[in-house]
Amino acid sequence: MALPKRKHSKARTGKRKAQWKIALINYSLCSRCGHPRLPHTVCSNCGYYNNELVVSHLREEIRAKRKERKQKEMIEEMEKRIEEEEKKKKKE
Repeated sequence: MALPKRKHSKARTGKRKAQWKIALINYSLCSRCGHPRLPHTVCSNCGYYNNELVVSHLREEIRAKRKERKQKEMIEEMEKRIEEEEKKKKKE
């Protein structure tokens, strides 16, 4: 097994390690909506890539499903509150 003939100084080690740098992520702006995105990827905001629609209505479908889910949760919450109020009135 090979061994170093002499100890590397701290300066020499530091000079070598100084070349290891963290590269910044290159963001580009979407040509359609101006939202920052990674280059050569579909825009997560509008679904376009190279001025062509790639992800059509997924975003709208997701929003609609979330809205329906929230409405159901609100209705269930209101029903629970009404039941609790009725129980309190019966106890009184």
